[in-house]
Amino acid sequence: MTHRVSGNLTIKDISRSIGFPVKVEKQDGKLMAEAPQFLIDRTEWDICFKSKKFFDDLKDQFIHDDIGISFIVVASGS
Repeated sequence: MTHRVSGNLTIKDISRSIGFPVKVEKQDGKLMAEAPQFLIDRTEWDICFKSKKFFDDLKDQFIHDDIGISFIVVASGS
């Protein structure tokens, strides 16, 4: 990766600092930024529904706490 981006992610009025690698390159006069998948823990933003961290009796009915995020941004000047 060519850069590391950090900033605040706000979900449900809760802001947490996150950081992730980003590949930045120029192609055909456009600036492209691509972040491969990185994980956040949803419970850090008070999303606790069916989390094994908070409920012991879920057996195999739980929802994983990690959420994968990835994106591509393409920018061009006018």
